[in-house]
Amino acid sequence: MCPMCCCLAGISVCVFHSHLSVWMLCCYRVYNARKHPKYQNGTWTEAQVFESFMQKFDSPNDPDGKVTHEEFMSYYSGVSASVDDDAYFDLMMRNAWKL
Repeated sequence: MCPMCCCLAGISVCVFHSHLSVWMLCCYRVYNARKHPKYQNGTWTEAQVFESFMQKFDSPNDPDGKVTHEEFMSYYSGVSASVDDDAYFDLMMRNAWKL
């Protein structure tokens, strides 16, 4: 993950919780599910989009309903690697996390 992307991801985590542990309730308040294609076409509700998103972070062997800083950074490291343009990643993070 490039320094700018890492900074954005770090800012996003700090927005949620000063201890760098993101609880689902806090995350629900800031994650913007309304821009998800399945929400926009009426297939999923906002809650379904959010649940699907959070499952990407949680360990299948120990679903604890929270996202650690390490889990968050690991997820967005993978996302960042698949995005060619840093400006687009910046836009994506700002839209998803209401930054």
